[in-house]
Amino acid sequence: MKNYYDILGISPSASAEEIKKAYRKLSTKFHPDKNSGDKFFEEKFKQTQEAYDVLSNVTKRKNYDLKYQFFFNKSASTSGPAAGNYKTNTGAPQRKATQNPYSTMPPRASGQSSMVFKNAGRSSSRANRLQIMLILLLCALGFGMIIFVLFNL
Repeated sequence: MKNYYDILGISPSASAEEIKKAYRKLSTKFHPDKNSGDKFFEEKFKQTQEAYDVLSNVTKRKNYDLKYQFFFNKSASTSGPAAGNYKTNTGAPQRKATQNPYSTMPPRASGQSSMVFKNAGRSSSRANRLQIMLILLLCALGFGMIIFVLFNL
């Protein structure tokens, strides 16, 4: 999925005027007539036109924003671009990209370690292996007892 906001060099909360201004700037910069038909500039010009076509139309932009939030793992917001609030930023604190949105624990300071979480995977896999071995042993003993009883009848 193409990131039209990056193509135009704007933020997802940009207003219609900012989108138009960025489009005009880039379209004059990348216009094929101005750059003697260079294929690179022609491709950039087409990408710029495609991005402007989607972001300048309110309906297309809302649909794109929903896909954008899903694809680029953005958190849905009732005050963001998907809700139609294109002109202003609400000033709400933004979540860091590296922070897990589903985590209930605060991020650790650098240098701290948590042995509980580091060993959790290993100890649980050991426990699983022991449980499987115990089940197999009990099955073997049960099967052995059945065979013993059948042959001693």
